Amino acid sequence: MRQVIMNYRTGNVELADVPKPRLKSGGMIVKNLYSAISVGTEKLMIKTGKSSLLRKAKDRPDLVKKVLDKLKTEGFIETYRQVVNRLDDPIPLGYSCCGVVEEVADDVKEFKTGDIVACFGSGYASHADYVWIPKNLAVRVPDEVSPLSASFAGIASISLHAIRLSNVTLGDSVAVYGLGLLGLIAVQILKAMGCKVLGIDIDEEKLKLAKDLGCDFVANGHDNADMFEKSKNISDGQGVDSVIIFVASGGSDVLYNAANMARDKAKIVATGMLELEIPRKDFFEKELELVVSRGAGAGMFDENYELKGFEYPVGYAKWTVKKNMEEILELIKEKKIDLEKIVTHRFKIEEAEEVYNKLIRNELKVIGTVFEYGDYEDKRTVVTVEKAKTVESKKSGRKNEYLILGIIGAGLFAKTTLFPILKKLQKKGKARLKYVATTSGTTSYHAAKKYGFEYATSDYSKILEDDEVDAVMILTQHNSHAKFVVEALEAGKHVFVEKPLALTVEQLEKIRKAYEKHPDRVIMVGFNRRFSPHARFIKKHFEGADGPFVVLCRVNAGYIEKSSWVLDPKRGGGRIVGEACHFIDLIQYLTGEIPVSISVETIDEKNGYFKNDNVVITLKLDKGSVGTIVYYANGHKRFPRELVEISGNGTNGQIDNFVKSMFVGGTKVKKFKTLGVDRGHKAEMELFVESCLKGKAPVSFEELYSISLASIVGEDLPKDKPLFIR
Repeated sequence: MRQVIMNYRTGNVELADVPKPRLKSGGMIVKNLYSAISVGTEKLMIKTGKSSLLRKAKDRPDLVKKVLDKLKTEGFIETYRQVVNRLDDPIPLGYSCCGVVEEVADDVKEFKTGDIVACFGSGYASHADYVWIPKNLAVRVPDEVSPLSASFAGIASISLHAIRLSNVTLGDSVAVYGLGLLGLIAVQILKAMGCKVLGIDIDEEKLKLAKDLGCDFVANGHDNADMFEKSKNISDGQGVDSVIIFVASGGSDVLYNAANMARDKAKIVATGMLELEIPRKDFFEKELELVVSRGAGAGMFDENYELKGFEYPVGYAKWTVKKNMEEILELIKEKKIDLEKIVTHRFKIEEAEEVYNKLIRNELKVIGTVFEYGDYEDKRTVVTVEKAKTVESKKSGRKNEYLILGIIGAGLFAKTTLFPILKKLQKKGKARLKYVATTSGTTSYHAAKKYGFEYATSDYSKILEDDEVDAVMILTQHNSHAKFVVEALEAGKHVFVEKPLALTVEQLEKIRKAYEKHPDRVIMVGFNRRFSPHARFIKKHFEGADGPFVVLCRVNAGYIEKSSWVLDPKRGGGRIVGEACHFIDLIQYLTGEIPVSISVETIDEKNGYFKNDNVVITLKLDKGSVGTIVYYANGHKRFPRELVEISGNGTNGQIDNFVKSMFVGGTKVKKFKTLGVDRGHKAEMELFVESCLKGKAPVSFEELYSISLASIVGEDLPKDKPLFIR
């Protein structure tokens, strides 16, 4: 299918041929009829993309701080690689559309196939032939409303939400500052509410259109005297009750003008990317209130509302995104507003690249603009991106000399860490990257194009059905790991799965049963630290040493947002099963012993920390060794992330953040250092490919099972006594 995407690193816009998105729970697949272009927002995004790295840094100082913290702990090479890959992510353009429902998830009861729906949301209601929409970001379109008008419902809800924040009522006077798409919609809504409206812009054509739409007064934004005079005229000399700002530039000048037009204790509402340089004196003298509007209503940017489908209690948040969209459609139905009057251009979606080029060059003067999709049908879930050039087909007789891979998932970790390694393995003739699958299609297309996969798909089953695929790599969110592992084993594939192997004992048992049916298949879990040259260095020098050993792993993990999916018990499982499991594996590797019991102690849950953010985990191993993991989030980000120590038989070993290692034994002191942080990902991928070709797993299933079981059990602790797991 066709989809408009932008590269944030370059600002280039592409009409890409991507797989149709896969239906997921909580939503539906919609075939677009129209998608509205939010010209101001989308031009700003493209201009930001085309700007220098320095300009991007000035726009996001919060991200610059994170980069500096990472430089301190991870080094230049690792930090640079991650920054470049983040900037290279594709961004789907568009966030307001209207189309026909084609598929509906089983858990969605509000919609049915064939419904005409208006949709909203960045990353959802995009410029594409097909989109996946969560149920709370779609509303059914009344028969009396055209799909063309309905495609603006999401955008119009931004205007409506800003008006609600202004608290204006019948008879109030309002200045609408900026008469682009949002401003002209706001003019109509305010007039429908019985307000007196002053429209302000620097474009005379927009001023004329605002007047035609019912604006009581209009003023040119370059003429301050005229603005201030008309703000008095419309308000009996007192100043307007509210100023709603819909401009994306101007900073303190705009806020100064707004303050001068407003009455005492008036409310000023700012939308968009306006720089908020507040003229304190002007605001102080009138005791003005400034409100920054966030999106289109309650629920915006709340994952529980957008993705999980939760509704807010009406007593706390009546006007959600969905309710505002419904109200917009009702206003159109009752002919109180007419959005087609502000539609100046209609383009076919195949013209998208040319349209954006002209918009950036200011060769198009547009207000309301849409893409039309017509009768085009393309339901492919697999798209050919490129044929491998460095690896011959298996049919050439080179069977078992390289591994044919299908990968499920292309998140940040996969793109910044594993895919670059796999791309190099393909160039060396060790692997052939055949498929990459994601539910959206956009991310699979981008990953395939960048890293050299032959096919992008939104349907992972195509990988499992392909007899030519030797191995499947599972790089998805944690809650899907067990399901994909079982299905891949049953399809006769070797499996690499990022940690954790499973989130529950029940899932782990299903994997065990599937493996017992296919014991010749390799299973490898992404416990990469055991493959680090630092871990190998320590292990080599402890060969022959008599235990029992004492191992300490200190992990300055850092705080993550409470909303992170990692902390969601159903999706991520928590930080022990999802992250601390690495160190349970490392202790097992260094000692050569298997955990038999585990105990966990946590700090009190205070100051925004979850109980498993700051934990001490103690393991007892089957040959008498003990291991302790001190895992905390309340440290400084620039303090080294990881320290590992092992002692036994009069010897000591230490790994300092996987950059430096040291062994002390007898009269010997041996040191090892790498150029940067090396946690073993490269060696891990090379070993996985080699192991699959040889048909022998580098880590036994019994070991993987015991590590996973300890992690799962540890997540449910603390309890009064250690829990025995063997």
